[in-house]
Amino acid sequence: MRPEYDLAVIGGGAGGLTVAAAGAQLGAKVILIEKAAELGGECLHFGCVPSKSLIHVASIAQNLRSAELLGIKIATPEFKMATVMGQVQKVISRLQPHDSVERFEGLGCAVLVNSVGSFSDEKTFVLSNGKNAGRKITARYFVITSGSRPATPKIEGLNEVEYFTNETIFKLQKTPKKLIVIGGGPIGIELAQAFQRLGSQVTVIIGSGKMILPKDDPEAAQVVLQKLTAEGVEFVPLVRTEKISTATDGQKEVIVRAVNSGEMKSYFGDTVLIATGRTANTAGLELEKTGATLSEHGIMTNQKLQTANKRIYACGDVTGPYQFTHMAGYQAAVVLTNIFSPIAWKKVDYRSVPWVTYTDPELAQIGYSEAQAKKEGIIHQVYRHEFLKNDRAETDEAPEGFIKVICDRKKRVIGSTIVGKSAGELLGTWVVAVQKRLKITNIANMVFPYPTLGKISKQVAREALKESFTPWKKKLLKKLLGLRGK
Repeated sequence: MRPEYDLAVIGGGAGGLTVAAAGAQLGAKVILIEKAAELGGECLHFGCVPSKSLIHVASIAQNLRSAELLGIKIATPEFKMATVMGQVQKVISRLQPHDSVERFEGLGCAVLVNSVGSFSDEKTFVLSNGKNAGRKITARYFVITSGSRPATPKIEGLNEVEYFTNETIFKLQKTPKKLIVIGGGPIGIELAQAFQRLGSQVTVIIGSGKMILPKDDPEAAQVVLQKLTAEGVEFVPLVRTEKISTATDGQKEVIVRAVNSGEMKSYFGDTVLIATGRTANTAGLELEKTGATLSEHGIMTNQKLQTANKRIYACGDVTGPYQFTHMAGYQAAVVLTNIFSPIAWKKVDYRSVPWVTYTDPELAQIGYSEAQAKKEGIIHQVYRHEFLKNDRAETDEAPEGFIKVICDRKKRVIGSTIVGKSAGELLGTWVVAVQKRLKITNIANMVFPYPTLGKISKQVAREALKESFTPWKKKLLKKLLGLRGK
């Protein structure tokens, strides 16, 4: 029998919405199935949007604190967490219409929310709850975009105490007096700084690592660490969290063991945030009935983002390896090409993946880091420029940080690390350079407006230009033009 739909999309987050919208606009009969009551997924409801909204409010609070240093006298800010979180929810509400059921139905998609199910065979998905329980969905192609959820570490007593993740922390109505963050990755570090600025005393338990943000350039991560420490965040590195319990006064007691010495120590707080990574949402799908298999990141796919069942694709957090909203969108575009343009099929390319950690200062990365280039034995050069040598950074009282650009032996840009104010925005220049395989001298010859932070890209590129003007070239020029300087 002919399948009921051309395309069935399981998951209404960033990747799923991209696939469903484009598929419908290309003329396919599409059904979109989402387990939550609303579309939008992690990014809109629990991730990018609420966290950046909270960071924005926290940044305003920090600016008020530091205003007196610039000659502006302002009373010490007071915080009403219920109002702050209300503002976060307002931002989500303003963006929700773009991801609404009505919009996607208007595009021609059939949309089912509050719906879960599993595969009964390689070409049938059966709904298992609500009024559609038992309904069989058949499609020529399935795209699984079921996302991810916060990973729960194995810690004794964790299930007996109240704790928060990024999926629940934005429901807080009172400012935590003492917040303990378990995890030193981007989510934990961003929220640690935000809550510290909003009046909490924050302690971050990093775990067995020495540094926060372990996937980033260590030198850049150190700049972020120093800033957060200066703002009052306490860091506890090189420990294992052994146990969490409720103390007699109602506080949460977090017991850690030092990795090197084995010494035990307790930390107390009224609120605990677990930020130890994310896990792909594959449970309950019964993918084994389709022939698809799992990897350490989630669903196993080939470079076309097909599973072992060529009619089933996967993209976004559920397949990894990069759990970013922009990567879900990129992968969705690859899936769409391979379904609707099978002759001109496309492979994923992860050589130039950009990402940003939205602390103050921000930390942004594209392509190879300095350490990765060394590890892979790539002949390379590193060019560097400090923010304090950029005039706009000085006028904005934002001298912390630097930019590094990594080039191959032909001076083509293969990576860049930026830590400093607006690093995520500044990275755009280097995303283009890496993806278009430009030489760093191409950036040196660009004209940037003055004074802007963006000019730091030209400043670092000029370091490479200076290097190309060797002593013998200078000597030759002096002789040809009759120059008399040193």
